[in-house]
Amino acid sequence: MKRSFALLVAASLSSIGLSGCSTPPGLPETLPAEKVHLPADWQAPAPQGSVASERDDWWSELRDPQLSSLIESALRDAHNVKAAAARLDAARAYARQVGADLYPEIGLAADSGRGKTRSTSTNAVSRPHYLRAAASASWELDFWGKNRNLRESALASADKSLWAARAVRLSLAGSIAREYIGWLGSLRKLDLAVDSLETMQKTLEIVRSRRGLGTATDVDVSSSEAELASRKADADTLRLEAEQHEHALALLASRPELRLRRPATLELPCPAVRPGLPSELLQNRPDVRQAEAALRSSHAEIAAAYAAFFPSISLTGSAGTQSRELSGLFGASIWSLGVSLDLPIFDFGRRTARYEETKAAERAALEAYRQAAEQAYGDVRDALSSTRYLKDIEESRRTSLEASQRALLQALDRYRLGGEGFLTVLTAQRTFNSAAASLADARSERLYAYVSFNEALGAGASEEKP
Repeated sequence: MKRSFALLVAASLSSIGLSGCSTPPGLPETLPAEKVHLPADWQAPAPQGSVASERDDWWSELRDPQLSSLIESALRDAHNVKAAAARLDAARAYARQVGADLYPEIGLAADSGRGKTRSTSTNAVSRPHYLRAAASASWELDFWGKNRNLRESALASADKSLWAARAVRLSLAGSIAREYIGWLGSLRKLDLAVDSLETMQKTLEIVRSRRGLGTATDVDVSSSEAELASRKADADTLRLEAEQHEHALALLASRPELRLRRPATLELPCPAVRPGLPSELLQNRPDVRQAEAALRSSHAEIAAAYAAFFPSISLTGSAGTQSRELSGLFGASIWSLGVSLDLPIFDFGRRTARYEETKAAERAALEAYRQAAEQAYGDVRDALSSTRYLKDIEESRRTSLEASQRALLQALDRYRLGGEGFLTVLTAQRTFNSAAASLADARSERLYAYVSFNEALGAGASEEKP
């Protein structure tokens, strides 16, 4: 039995050399021309100042320990991150499953039986008993490369899942950073609204005092009360907005119990940025790498579909022993070897249609890859323009705030001295409030642009995370 089984395995393994002819005649071996013609530069305003860190944890440049802790815990514990990791494990396991078809399948079997028969001629009763043990092996020779290409397709799909998992991580980090920036922006505007409330409360007291002296009218008092009520509503709206940002962060981080701590400062630094070369997008952007992996998978599917036009050759065999008694089980050997050839002659165009389907899928994957690369380039250009112009916008709004603050103070002083009407004070107050909120929004927009810039470059997605 041992010798027979060894011969069977040796015959199977000797055919490995045949599988080297793994490309069917007439099939192109190389991928289609996938080159994307990106400009040599970004064609966007160059950012000024120092450069941002090239570390994967780009959010640490914002220098907020609470934000860093939120993102790092989410990248470890968030449900969508774990789900993406599970999908990656499944894709890799499937690739191993498909790859197993390249090797022989070897099995062992044993069975025993007892029966009772009666001879029709002699009426004698017999009780046959048999014992059998056997090893079997089967192997489909990958002569035309079908199984090899199916494995290549599965490996490319696993690579696609890898980059999909990195895309989830990058998107999650960006979403948390945006919500946190929004939360800080709401708190900044809330502080401004509270200050404005205090100012309006003092203004109302002045107006009421002047009405008692006959130098202000009931209209002035009513207008001041209406403005005060409006500012209270604005403050409550901002409190609601801040809480909604906090709730969103709890959901993103998969921490329903999350309660944020008000930081010592609500002003985050806005790091300057320096982009690399456009070609680097093809190595770092998860969506581009996903599209590239999908293209490779589609190309391998074409080769597998093409191989279906050629005969399928399989080796089968078994070796073992059989006996009527346990004591004689290893005395009588049985074995068999065989070769099978399978080639459908008429399938009414099924294989041709499958081959054409895979070729069309490859063309679609190629265009998707090119579009992903061009989209990545456009995202970086947008982020660079935002980084450049939003800085100027913030400076202009800061100048506007300083001027409106001076105008408000001057209007209040003149009103106290009777040299200005209350409408002027009210207009100056509204202008100041609007300028303060606009400056806070401009600061948030710059920080949003920094987040978008890192997402556009695929920062933090170039290395696989544990």
